[in-house]
Amino acid sequence: MRTISETIASIAPSPTKPWNKRIVLGCWAAKYLPLCAQYLPTFPITHIGFSISYARQFLSAPNVSFNMLQRSLIVPIFGARFLRDAKAKGRPVYDWSVNEESMMNWSIKQGLDGVITDDPKRFLEVCEEWESGKRDVEISLKQWMSILWVYLMVLIFGIIFWWKYGRDGTSRKRKCERQRLTTMPPVPAAKQRVQL
Repeated sequence: MRTISETIASIAPSPTKPWNKRIVLGCWAAKYLPLCAQYLPTFPITHIGFSISYARQFLSAPNVSFNMLQRSLIVPIFGARFLRDAKAKGRPVYDWSVNEESMMNWSIKQGLDGVITDDPKRFLEVCEEWESGKRDVEISLKQWMSILWVYLMVLIFGIIFWWKYGRDGTSRKRKCERQRLTTMPPVPAAKQRVQL
C-alpha cells in the first residue's frame, strides 16, 4: 500500500479531479483495511469478493463499498439480507460478472449501484428496455443450478479460507508464531550478555 501511495503521489492529479475521486482501492481481504487507512486515508475502498459471510465484516468499516460475485448475491435469504444491510448503511453494491440478460434485469430490479459486464452495450439496452416497461426477471433452471453450484463452491472455499486465514486474513502459522513470541518466557539477564 505504501508503494501504491508513493506512486500515486508521484504523478500530479488533474486540477479538476483529484486521484481520490478517480481511484477506488479494491480489497479482497480485511487485513488491508488498516494499510488503506494509513497510506491512502481519503481514497474510497471496495471489497471485491464472493463470500457474503466474509463481506459482512466490511460493513463495520467506514468508506467501503462492495463488488460482489452476482451468483452469491442471488442466493435466497443470505444475498437479500446482505443487500438490505448494505443499503441500510448507505453502501454502494456492484455485482460481477453480469452477462446474461435475465441476470442484468435481476441486478436492475435489486437496485444495485452498478454491474461489471463483458457487454456494456447490451446492458445499456437492457436498462433502456427496463425503463420503457419491459421488466422480465426470469431465472432459468439452468441458471438456478449454476447459482447453487457457485454457492456450494463459496461455502467450501470459504471454510478453507477461514480455516487457513481466520476472520482477519492472518494465516494460522503467523498467528501461532505471534502467540509463541508473546508467551515465551523472558531470557535470563545472564544469557542476554554478549561476550566480545
